[in-house]
Amino acid sequence: MGRGWFVAALILDILLLAFGVYMAGSAAEIAIRTGGETAPVAIAVLFAALPVFCLAAPFAAGRARRRNRPQAQLVALFAAPWVYGLLLVVFLFNS
Repeated sequence: MGRGWFVAALILDILLLAFGVYMAGSAAEIAIRTGGETAPVAIAVLFAALPVFCLAAPFAAGRARRRNRPQAQLVALFAAPWVYGLLLVVFLFNS
């Protein structure tokens, strides 16, 4: 993976991080408004994992890049938060 692709993927993950923080904040607000019921708190935890995932994946990809891992592994590490985010959105609209 060339340096340009690496930087582009990093920028996309940072962009997803911004949306993830917003989604996690909104889910936490809903959980607080419902009085701490189990289902809203569980959903808030699922959404709170997205920003953490967006921060961890680029660090792992950078480490894999320094260790000359296969390019498929780098692509998978950068794509993983996006796949998780899409699953959360699908889950949100199907609930």
